Amino acid sequence: MSTLTYSAKLAALMPKDAGSLYALVDASRHPRFSDELKKHGIRAHCLFSGVLEARLGRYAPYCAEFPLNGALAAFWFNHAGQGWRNNWGWLFQSHATLDDLKQHFKKFTLVTLPDGNDVFWRFYDPRVFCRVIPQLNHGQHQEFLGPLINRICCTEPRHRTMLELVPRRNLSPLIGGMTLDVHRHAWMME
Repeated sequence: MSTLTYSAKLAALMPKDAGSLYALVDASRHPRFSDELKKHGIRAHCLFSGVLEARLGRYAPYCAEFPLNGALAAFWFNHAGQGWRNNWGWLFQSHATLDDLKQHFKKFTLVTLPDGNDVFWRFYDPRVFCRVIPQLNHGQHQEFLGPLINRICCTEPRHRTMLELVPRRNLSPLIGGMTLDVHRHAWMME
């Protein structure tokens, strides 16, 4: 499938009224990823800061703008969709700013386990995200997606499918505030 075909297929899943398209990127999945972001002037913010960013920035998670006609999309979909096949991250739509999204996702990079130990949560890795997000309860969806995230797409290469996750906001307190609709689409990856 060509870069143009991937972009067109993704555009059909991402309605314009759901906001701008962004990527949560795992820079450790490609040796030149952080260089490509800089080289093409792609607006992206590292989810680590301070010493962690200085030491691990080359391998860190990033929140990046992802216009379908932009340099990051071209790099992502190049070579038969290498970004999808190699689990570079997942895409989402939001009306929020890049700065607001960075602050929102940054708070999930380090989590405390029941035993009190702090660990990094690799939610930006689609192999983790696609398994975990559908399992979360309504309150956890509300906390993780909040009012910021309107639609998510990530691939499951081993199943050759695209997961489309759509928060369904419901004002009824009896239902719990938000549910998550999960749709699977066939997504051919060569």
